[in-house]
Amino acid sequence: MKHDIFLSYSTRDAETAKELYKFLTGKGMTCWMAPESILPGTEYGEAIIDGIENAGIFLLVFSEHSNESQHVRREVERAVSSHLPVISYRIDRTEPGKTMEYFLMANQWLDASDAPGKHEDELYRAIRALMTRRGKEAAGEEGKEKTCGTEAPAYAGSGRTADGGRKRPAAAVLLALLAVFAVTFLCIILIRGNSRKDNSAVSQLKPGEYIRFGSYYPQGQEQAGDGGIEWIVLRVDETEKRALLLSAMILDMKPYDAAESGRYYKDGEGNTCDRTKLEEYSQEERIEFYGNSDWESSNLRSWLNSPDSLVTYQGQEPVSAGTDDGVNGYHTQPGFLHDFTQQERDRLAETELVTPGNPLSKEEIHTRDRVFLLSVEEAKQYLEGQNISRYAAPTELAAAASHATLYPTYQSFGVSSLPWYLRTPSAEHAGRIFMAGTGFGNEADVFEGYVCSAGGGVRPAVVIELGDCVLAGDGTRMNPYRIE
Repeated sequence: MKHDIFLSYSTRDAETAKELYKFLTGKGMTCWMAPESILPGTEYGEAIIDGIENAGIFLLVFSEHSNESQHVRREVERAVSSHLPVISYRIDRTEPGKTMEYFLMANQWLDASDAPGKHEDELYRAIRALMTRRGKEAAGEEGKEKTCGTEAPAYAGSGRTADGGRKRPAAAVLLALLAVFAVTFLCIILIRGNSRKDNSAVSQLKPGEYIRFGSYYPQGQEQAGDGGIEWIVLRVDETEKRALLLSAMILDMKPYDAAESGRYYKDGEGNTCDRTKLEEYSQEERIEFYGNSDWESSNLRSWLNSPDSLVTYQGQEPVSAGTDDGVNGYHTQPGFLHDFTQQERDRLAETELVTPGNPLSKEEIHTRDRVFLLSVEEAKQYLEGQNISRYAAPTELAAAASHATLYPTYQSFGVSSLPWYLRTPSAEHAGRIFMAGTGFGNEADVFEGYVCSAGGGVRPAVVIELGDCVLAGDGTRMNPYRIE
């Protein structure tokens, strides 16, 4: 899809980029901006290239951070090689490095280093002027093409066209037209027939409907009840024949990541965290006390993507002693995919994700996952944007398996839903992660919670390959679809 602007920036300048995005779209311009414009299930690198090649103008938020970012450099290089006009919006007084200078020296600069928010109108006028100039150039090229492509007229009474060809008799022309019509009609019938055959599942699924796929049993509940998982459809990609799904309920309660020291509120030497000096601790000390919000190295990511009986973790394993309640550790529990059949695992698409870095990792995180958590932006887009409720309660099996105090506390106030983890980390505290709220009292729709929470809700998302499968059921909560 064509758009006016590709907005390139470092994630550390995200606030400035979002303000520019809001300002320019408010002026009626169409902007492409990662990760908001990238849909789950889409290859990140491919999406970036498509975003650049379908843009009219490449807008770079230039700063110390973007000057050092390898991702931004690659985007600039691609824009220049695609002959895309570049506007560099400088927000600090950093001089471009040699690589950046090489690519940007012949392009337009706008200095907003004194006050970025005060130069938006100037930027808008520069973009409009450039768009107008490019529009005139495109119109000129189109005119040339039309002139060059004009058909030569037939010479009256000669029996020949201007290029010397002989006129065809009317009957022959009519027969040719009938033949073309017949072939075209036959092709349409064949294409429609194949389309119905190939896209049966894709054409059935709609956002907001339910599908039953895979099985999961929380720790200690392996022999109890039905472990079948119900998912809610968030997006269907008819071209790729894929569907983005989110578990309809919270499937388990466990920490996102255990305290890196192995003991909640303790450092590696056994010293207790001083509650009166929380702001004085470094980010490295905070993850020893609380755990690490980095998605790539988190305990939860390792567990969600594993089919093994014994999961291999990066760093500290998710032991109970590393959680706030001292319960719900899962270092000995089989991976989330353990009870999926091989056929079900084969349907899980490997999805390229982009996640903001936390105060320790800083740069955005690129991972490829078969099972993941939604980000704050994805939750807003697919839930709020489609009027799908974000509130979720635990399954009966999840509630029975948990020993944490969080859910019973909510229940004591008559609340059946529970906060669940998103994968977006806090920008201020390496031990906190964003969670989707319950709507209870003054609780925000999305808020920051500690990653070591033993009672945090786990609500996985997956992208499944539909292929040529056939669905049974009607997609309702009472009769969800099933893959035949």
